[in-house]
Amino acid sequence: MESNTIDLDSYLTLLGLDEFKSDRPEPNLTTLSKVVEKHATKFLYHNIDLQIKYIRGQPIGKEDLDISYLQKKFVDKKRGGMCYENNFLIEAALVALGFKVQFVSGYPFPYLSEEEPSHIALLVQIESDYYLVDTGCAFNGIRAPLKFNFETTQETLVFGYEKYQIAVEPTHYRVSAVIDEKVVNFFYFMREGSSPKFSDREKVIAEYINFMTSKQEFKGRGWALFIGGATPDGRAGCSFNKKERTGYKFTQANYLPVKERTEIKDFQDFQAVVKDTFGLEIPDELEKICVRPEI
Repeated sequence: MESNTIDLDSYLTLLGLDEFKSDRPEPNLTTLSKVVEKHATKFLYHNIDLQIKYIRGQPIGKEDLDISYLQKKFVDKKRGGMCYENNFLIEAALVALGFKVQFVSGYPFPYLSEEEPSHIALLVQIESDYYLVDTGCAFNGIRAPLKFNFETTQETLVFGYEKYQIAVEPTHYRVSAVIDEKVVNFFYFMREGSSPKFSDREKVIAEYINFMTSKQEFKGRGWALFIGGATPDGRAGCSFNKKERTGYKFTQANYLPVKERTEIKDFQDFQAVVKDTFGLEIPDELEKICVRPEI
C-alpha cells in the first residue's frame, strides 16, 4: 500500500459499513452522511501520542500524516488522534469512495491577520453543492456534513439538537455551534473573494509541521491533555491541566443540553478515569510539561 493510499475495506469494516465493500455506493449526500457519522463516533480525538513524541524527543515530520501511518494508528490500533490526523484519514477514505474533497486551513479565535493556521477541515463537493466536514474538531467533532454555499450564513441542525453555523465575514468564514441561543466559535478559514481559500496537501503538511514545532505557546502541546469526542449516544471527554494539577470528565447524552461534569483530582486519577472510560493507557511520563521540540 502506498503511503497516501487507504486500505478502504479495513476502514469500512471498522466503521460497520461492510455493505459499502461489496457494492460501492454513489458519492452522494447519503453516503457522505453515513461515513462522517460513523467516523466521528468511532475515532477519539486526543493529543496523547503527540505529547509522547515531545517528551521522548521524537521528531515531528510529514510522516505523521502519511495515510499508511494513520491507517495503522486509527484502524489497526484503534487509537484515534488529533485534528490533522483525523481529517487526513477521512479525506483519504472519501476520495477513495469517489468524492471530490479539498482542504481548508483553520485558525483559532479571535481573528488576527498574522495568525498561523493550527487546524484543518474539509470541503466536499457533490454536484454543485458544498459541505463542510470536520470530524477532528476536538471534543466538538461534527457528526454530519454542514451545507455551505460560500455567500450567506447558514445553520444546520444535526440529529435534531446540535445546531452549527457557518457565518460569512468580510475576510473569512466562521464555524460555530449555537448553544442555548449563544454562538460558540470553533475556528475560521479564509476567503478569497467570494469563495474559500483552499489548501493543497503539501501546504497543509507544512503548516502542521510549522505549528507543531513553533515557538508560540500551544496548550495541547505543552501542558494540557485531552481525550474524547462524539460517541454513538452523545459525547464524552477528559481533560487534565498539568500546570494547575486539575482536570475533569464530562458526559453528555444525545438530546440533552447539559453536560454531567466530574472533577479529576490529580494525574493518577486522570490516568484511571481515561483507562476506565476509553480503554487507553496514559504513560506516567506524560505528567511532565512538554518542551518545544527542535526542528
